[in-house]
Amino acid sequence: MTQIEINRKDLIEALRIGGSMSGKSKAIAILDYAKIVIKGNVLKITSSDTECCIAHKMVMGYSVEGEHSFVVNPRDLSNALKSLKGDDVVMWINDSYLELKHAKGTMAIPTMPADEFPLPTLESECTIVEFESERLFKLLNRGKDFMSADELHPIMCGVYLFVNNECYGVASTDTHKLYTESVPMVSDKEVNAIVPAKAIPVLLDVINGTNSVSISFGSRSIVVKSDRSMVSVTLPTGRFPNVNAVIPKESIIECEIDK
Repeated sequence: MTQIEINRKDLIEALRIGGSMSGKSKAIAILDYAKIVIKGNVLKITSSDTECCIAHKMVMGYSVEGEHSFVVNPRDLSNALKSLKGDDVVMWINDSYLELKHAKGTMAIPTMPADEFPLPTLESECTIVEFESERLFKLLNRGKDFMSADELHPIMCGVYLFVNNECYGVASTDTHKLYTESVPMVSDKEVNAIVPAKAIPVLLDVINGTNSVSISFGSRSIVVKSDRSMVSVTLPTGRFPNVNAVIPKESIIECEIDK
């Protein structure tokens, strides 16, 4: 049995981010839960739906001895924490449950062993690109409003992220309207990826509030890393439409309108 004193509100927020992909897969029962690993002064929460996996770190106020890992339902734990009062809560880690100590007694949350929780296999050969978080956040956030919801065309159900020697940017379309925007950047790399729709909210959570993020572009997946989070996303197969070929280079009529 291990005792941990932890900030209640910080843990609720960490569970919201790190446990955001739990319960999204109907094929593997354990993915209804999130994996929690506590080592030193770091608590890491991981959840997955097999195609998108997020791991989020929370720094605690003190260190614990050894390493402790377990699988728990993040919503059950979060709801239990929300029902309590005060800033800090004492949590006891037992073999098959968590015990939350509070003023009026205790609350038990069942857990499972963490060794069967599946984790993604990261590609060894990737192209890594650094992005300014605020600009990338705005591009993805605007791009998600124009992507398709037609699952018969999965290539359109996402935001196309591209990098070349002049800029980086996004494009999205539902075949009726097209959105594209880019930011100037000097780079010797040329990569691209289609970020699936279900991964966009997770990425926005990870990118928001950080200074910079790195994205590792592989042939089958991308890995987005910030100072406290990592998201691995399996890419859909197929090619996104050639945006440059769709947008006309010249127009007979051009006008400016006060929006």
